[in-house]
Amino acid sequence: MLKIADITRDIIANNPLLQFGLYRDLYNVTQLAREITPQVKARTKKDVKLSAIVMALSRLQKEMTAQRICPEVFRIENLTINANLMTVTYEKGKEVELGVHALQHALEQRGGYITLTEGTAQVTLIIEEEHEDLLTKSIPVKPIFERKNVSSISASFTEEFFAVPGMLYIILQMITLQNINIVEISSTYTEIVIYVDEADAKLAFETLYGLLG
Repeated sequence: MLKIADITRDIIANNPLLQFGLYRDLYNVTQLAREITPQVKARTKKDVKLSAIVMALSRLQKEMTAQRICPEVFRIENLTINANLMTVTYEKGKEVELGVHALQHALEQRGGYITLTEGTAQVTLIIEEEHEDLLTKSIPVKPIFERKNVSSISASFTEEFFAVPGMLYIILQMITLQNINIVEISSTYTEIVIYVDEADAKLAFETLYGLLG
């Protein structure tokens, strides 16, 4: 039999906004329990008391609070924004691999911007739109996805936060709370770069500005 606590935890875990709100003490727990009561009843297939859901939410919130990083402690060292970018995704293959190397060399000569993310089956490139001519010349393969009018928000932080659980969670949840769609994400040792539509760039920057040390 499914337990109310397990179902409640699963509902919160699968809803980023509910998760963020509970994590940051933004909700009235009793009211939140009323909102998710229909889901809990449907999954348990029995009548469930509101007090039981409130108790489950309260326990979950205490767990999350004990594990979280206080935003007042975490600070971003530097925050930068780049506009007029485009993202292109290709199926992996020898021709694409050679093309990527050629593109990187050509952009190095121009001093251009490029980010490469490689998965098991696909390769995604992010470059400045002004260098699209080099892209099509270097990689004469039809991409499976292309998106223009993209901006990047780059947040760098000190080494002390590298091994701290939940640090990147703070950044991503702050962006999610603003209903901003994240197009791509890349990261290095002490930097995370979030790519969003240019229309959302100003809001994304202002959202993270409060963490700037």
